[in-house]
Amino acid sequence: MKCFADTFFWIAHFDAHDHWHGRAVAVLRSQPRIGIFTSKDCVIEFLNHFTERGLHLRMRAADYAKRVIPVIVRFVPRSPFAFDRALSLYADRPDKGYSLTDCLSMNAMKDLGLTHVLTRDVHFEQEGFVLALEG
Repeated sequence: MKCFADTFFWIAHFDAHDHWHGRAVAVLRSQPRIGIFTSKDCVIEFLNHFTERGLHLRMRAADYAKRVIPVIVRFVPRSPFAFDRALSLYADRPDKGYSLTDCLSMNAMKDLGLTHVLTRDVHFEQEGFVLALEG
């Protein structure tokens, strides 16, 4: 199964104290050949999450982003129109709590024909995607 890994997944997989850590690790163990896609926007959001959580954790997160994530996934290429399209989706859903990164990810998923996303973020479900991080 091919799916998209949202920032939620990267935080859970990296942080042993995260409630979803065990499930994120289990997903990769149980399906080592899963076709996982992500975007550099999700990696930026992942790093932003750890920015002010202490120097040691910040440096570990940077190392993880450099050495681990690129080995696990295929990065979604960003088109020159990705930002404008995401901004349109963002503006078209004022009743939703979609972040701009969510919108970039949702559009990338649509472009690739992906329906499953490794997250518990209900915004993806609201947009018609299947949440593939169970537990």
